[in-house]
Amino acid sequence: MTPISKQFEKRIIFFIDKKLLKRLDVYSKEKEWKRSLVIREAIKAYLKLNK
Repeated sequence: MTPISKQFEKRIIFFIDKKLLKRLDVYSKEKEWKRSLVIREAIKAYLKLNK
């Protein structure tokens, strides 16, 4: 699987449930690598639900 581009990450975040966005916001105060990991997991879950 190809790595998800930063632009795509930013775009897809808008489609993710607001509760999840609030949770991501909390994580964004953590280290950068952890935040990007959480975002990637959220994107994976989102894509699975919307196939």
